[in-house]
Amino acid sequence: MLMNLLSNAIKYTAAGEVALNLRRDGDAWVLRVRDTGPGMAPEQQEAAFAEYVRLDSARGTDGLGIGLAIVRQSADLLGHRLTLTSAVGQGSCFTLRMDAVDDSPPVAEPVVAAAGTGQLIGVVDDDEQIREAMQALLTLHGYRACAAPSLEALQQALAAQQLGRPQLVLSDFHLATGDSLEPLAARVGEGGPWAGVPAVLITGDLPGEVLARCEALGLTVAYKPLSARKLTHLISTILAESAAAAPG
Repeated sequence: MLMNLLSNAIKYTAAGEVALNLRRDGDAWVLRVRDTGPGMAPEQQEAAFAEYVRLDSARGTDGLGIGLAIVRQSADLLGHRLTLTSAVGQGSCFTLRMDAVDDSPPVAEPVVAAAGTGQLIGVVDDDEQIREAMQALLTLHGYRACAAPSLEALQQALAAQQLGRPQLVLSDFHLATGDSLEPLAARVGEGGPWAGVPAVLITGDLPGEVLARCEALGLTVAYKPLSARKLTHLISTILAESAAAAPG
């Protein structure tokens, strides 16, 4: 939730500042993300939490506008109170009020080393910066990566570079070309060009519909935000399972 609030504030603040504040208020923690961006009129404020709403499309910023929808859905699921105060030309302030829990120390995630041996991984995301970051991460962990903004473009790039079939495909769910679930399933399913190749659909959508569709089609789902450690652990696990299941 914090990642989405901060990235949203930074994206729409052309000048000025983005401020993050966290304070204790009785039996709650109050987190605020304030920016000096364009702000919103009262009639725009509720719509800002709807999926696929772009707050300032005139600036030409990229993205489908699902970040605030994820924050609202997550807050509702966790029982947190999310509020917005904003005025045109005066910026916006998102406030998240969370019940304090003082008697449960955080449980550290196990550190799992993910070391590739040159396996080829296909990456699909229509954000160039994310593609570059994913390629760098995969290379750092010993994999080869081929990245493209769409599944069709990835297929063409693999053929053009004579790389053959990938050993794993990672695809974002929401692409500029639309929902990637069915096209991905068609490529890794029976009769597809990558038949039998394991695939991971990366999504920020919380409803169970996406998970149910993926399970029916044999795809793995990974939910955003996805840390580098979780992603590399997931990759190494899937590749190990795939290698163990391979004949011979």
